[in-house]
Amino acid sequence: MFGKHAKSALEETEEYKKLHAEVKQLQEENKKREKETEETIARVHEEYGLYVKEKEELQKIIDEVAQLEDESKAAEMRELARSQGLQTSNRASELLDEKKTKEELQNELKELDNALKRMNRGIAQKEASCRKIDEEIAPLDAQFVELRAQSKYLIGASKAAARESEASKTLAEMSMRIQEQMNLVSALQGTELLEIGEDSISLRLASHLPETDTEAMESSRARGVGRVTHVVTLGFIEKTARLNSITLDPADAPIEDVARMFLGTTDCASALCNIRDRIAATAQRCEALAAAASRTPLKWSAFDANVRAAMSSSTEPRPVAVLEVPLEWPKVKSAEIRVVNVENVPSRVAGMVVQTCAGKRLRTIGETLQATMEAEKMVSSSN
Repeated sequence: MFGKHAKSALEETEEYKKLHAEVKQLQEENKKREKETEETIARVHEEYGLYVKEKEELQKIIDEVAQLEDESKAAEMRELARSQGLQTSNRASELLDEKKTKEELQNELKELDNALKRMNRGIAQKEASCRKIDEEIAPLDAQFVELRAQSKYLIGASKAAARESEASKTLAEMSMRIQEQMNLVSALQGTELLEIGEDSISLRLASHLPETDTEAMESSRARGVGRVTHVVTLGFIEKTARLNSITLDPADAPIEDVARMFLGTTDCASALCNIRDRIAATAQRCEALAAAASRTPLKWSAFDANVRAAMSSSTEPRPVAVLEVPLEWPKVKSAEIRVVNVENVPSRVAGMVVQTCAGKRLRTIGETLQATMEAEKMVSSSN
C-alpha cells in the first residue's frame, strides 16, 4: 500500500520538476521581453525628446519671422511717410530707391515665408512621426503591463509549485522511510503491524518465554515454556525515521534503559529484539523472585534491581539484606547477585559484610542470603 503511494508521490515530483522547469523558462523569456520593451520605450522617449527640442527651435524661428514681418511693415510705413515729404525733383530717384528697397524686403519676406513653410512641413512630419511612435508605444505599454502581471503570476505559481513539490518530496521520503521500517519489522518473527500514524508505528510483539533456570528456581517448579504478547509503539522524530520514543503495553517490563540505547537511531529491528529479550528476562526474574519469596520474606519489584530480604536473627529489628539482582538475571548466565547493604545493623558491620560477600560468585537468592547471614555473624562475633 505504502510502496504504491510512494511511487505515486515520486511521479508527482517529476511532474512538478517539469512544471518548475517550464515556469523558469517562461520567467527568462518574460525578463528578455521586458528588457526589450524597456529599451524600446527608452529609445522612443529619446526620439520624442529630440522632437520636442526641434519643435521649440522651429517655434523660435517662427517667432523671429513674425517679428521680421512686423519690422518690415513698420519700415514700409516709415518709407511711405518719408517719400511723401520729399521734393518733386528727387521723386523719381527716391521712388526707384524705394522700389528697390521694397523689392528686397519682399524677396526677404518670400524667403522667410518659404522657410516657415518648410519648418511647418518639418513640424507636421515630426508630429506625424510622434503620433506613429505613440501608436507603436501604446500596444507595447499594454503588453509591458500584461507581461509584468504574467511575471508576477508565474513567480507566485513557481513558488507555490516549489512548495508543493517540496511537500510531495517530503511525503514520498516519509513513505519510503515508513516502508523501510515496515520491512525491518516484518523481518522479525512474531510481529504484527497494527497501525501506522503520522510519526509512529504500532505493532503486536510476541515474545517467547523459555523455561526459567532450575538453579535460580532453587528446587521450586518452573512454569515451563510460554509465550506473551505486547503492543509496542515506536515514535519517530517529525519528518524523519529516527526513533523518538518506545512504549510497551501492558507496561509490565522495564524497557526505559533499552529505549535510551536506540533513541535517535533508525535501528528499529535491533530495538525490538532487545525489548523482546528484556520481556523474557523480566518474566524469568519475576518467577525466580516469587519462588524465593515463598520461602523467605522479600520485597521486590520487576522495575527495581534492588531486592530486600529479611535475615534470620534473634535480635530486633531483624537485619535486612539489600541485594542487587540484575534485570537480566537469571536469563543471562553471567548475571550475578551482589550484596549492596545490610540494614538495621551498625554501618561498620554492614560495610564489612558487603566487603566479605563481594568476592563470592552468588547465583541464587538463597545462597546470597546464606552468605550474608554467615558474614554478619562472623563480623558481629569478632566485635
